[in-house]
Amino acid sequence: MKHMEPVAPRMADFAVENLKFYEQFYFCNGSEVNFLTKPRVHHGLLYLKACTIDLQLPSGEVIRAQPGDLLYLPKGCHYRSVFSHVSGRVPTVLFNCDLKLAGKDFALADSILRITMKRVNALDAIVEKASVVKDAPFALKSCFYALLELWREESTQGNVPARKHTLLAPAVEYLTAHADENVPVALLAQKCHLSESFFRKKFLEVYGVSPKTFILQKRLDRAKALLELGELNVSQVSELLGFSSPSYFSRIFHKKFGTPPVECLQK
Repeated sequence: MKHMEPVAPRMADFAVENLKFYEQFYFCNGSEVNFLTKPRVHHGLLYLKACTIDLQLPSGEVIRAQPGDLLYLPKGCHYRSVFSHVSGRVPTVLFNCDLKLAGKDFALADSILRITMKRVNALDAIVEKASVVKDAPFALKSCFYALLELWREESTQGNVPARKHTLLAPAVEYLTAHADENVPVALLAQKCHLSESFFRKKFLEVYGVSPKTFILQKRLDRAKALLELGELNVSQVSELLGFSSPSYFSRIFHKKFGTPPVECLQK
């Protein structure tokens, strides 16, 4: 089996086009998907909820992915996948899309990647939200960006002390899935089964910022991603993410990124 080290997605101001979300309830033991003789048409992020998949590459190598794994399948790649140990109503879910940077095709990585996710609860929350908003394009793209952010955090979290990260994990998982909401700190403390004062102290110790600042940064990062899609204007993004007014949103956005939000809109 092919071994893979954690790799962060290649991030840039890319555009997400033709994004679709599929709950793949139709796979069973022995099901196959074959892209050995023809290239994959779209980029895919495939989440294995309740099955195992063996991906055979043209070189003969095999990548085995198991429940809780996320597979990045780049556009144009070749593979044959075989399903086994299928259980549950929806064994896999799939985000399919095209990615563009300056009008040219863009990829999150150069080859197929298997990412073993540690924060499966956060991933499940994103997927659950995507299943609800799958027919609302900008909301679905917000879920897609949340998934990429979770992937990036999973691949770079080694600098956070393991015990402390675990203690606060339920709060960060919830924030990752709900970055488009103004989440109360008291709710985050409750999810970690901690008092609000102790939660604030530990959060500052681990992440170097207060929970309130961390929440704001998450919302602003999501706002920047949505603006760069070019489908919503500043007022719409401000309203979608629950800011009190477009003027307040513009002011704090400029403070964080050094540029007004209107400059992020694609021309």
